[in-house]
Amino acid sequence: MGPNLFVFKFSTDKEQIEIMKKAPWTVKGYLLAMEIYNPKVPLADAKIIYQNWTVKFRNLQLEHLNVSLIDEIIQDLGEKFAIDPPNAHPRISIMVKARIQMNLTSPVKRGAWLRTTSRGEAWVKYHWEKKPYHICDQCWMVNHSDDNCEKVALQQQLDSMSQRSMKYGVWNKKIMKWKLLLMVIRVPLCRIQVPI
Repeated sequence: MGPNLFVFKFSTDKEQIEIMKKAPWTVKGYLLAMEIYNPKVPLADAKIIYQNWTVKFRNLQLEHLNVSLIDEIIQDLGEKFAIDPPNAHPRISIMVKARIQMNLTSPVKRGAWLRTTSRGEAWVKYHWEKKPYHICDQCWMVNHSDDNCEKVALQQQLDSMSQRSMKYGVWNKKIMKWKLLLMVIRVPLCRIQVPI
């Protein structure tokens, strides 16, 4: 169809939907961005600018498990489709996942600083599922351009310095809808004798 442009045909709409749900796809470490074909757009004008992606938020503190805060973070990454779990209170771990639509002309963000209730800060790492491993480690652009790499990398460095002022996590007790319980358990000291 053209350089880096392919058309895939599926036997049923159900197969097509399943493939799109599991996006992004990678081939030999490169992103295979997919979009449903629109016959009204000539193939010469076809550009894939957005990609559906799943991102995991790692190192969240208990006070960050809040839907409104997760939504605020997601707004900076792209358009939200869903978060898992929907109430942002995971049962087993302290990790929340989000399905978003990301703009491929923007750099892949690697994390953000969040405020904590103790007036500290916590770095929350973004783990992008199925991230292509052939991605520039300077500018973090999926749609990499050698001409813009240095400029984009410098801008990201400047943005990260200004974000130390805690862009996210304006937190107060009025927003908190559930309480954190801290339990201290005292265990008596026991001496165990091991037979020799």
